[in-house]
Amino acid sequence: MTLLEVMIVAGIVGMLAALAAVSVSRPRERAQLVTCLANLRQLENVKQQWAVEHQKDSGHTPAMGELRPYFRYAIACPVNGTYAINALTNKATCTIAGHTLD
Repeated sequence: MTLLEVMIVAGIVGMLAALAAVSVSRPRERAQLVTCLANLRQLENVKQQWAVEHQKDSGHTPAMGELRPYFRYAIACPVNGTYAINALTNKATCTIAGHTLD
């Protein structure tokens, strides 16, 4: 093989690697978003269950420590965002842009 042929093959391999990297990152980002939204929904359900069991009004904001017994495992945003529980009338939020319940 000549140097030119080696350079062409290296360029083609580089382009294929770049395409593969892009196609792998999109599903990962989508999976992280879906996981975060599932955690937010679970947090909302736990908040409501806690409020009913403890007879709290809609203006109360529970602490994470009060909700922890309702979870089988600790919940965390897969992109290292932070969850805000908020008052019972407001939905829980994540600090990562786009990770919001509608």
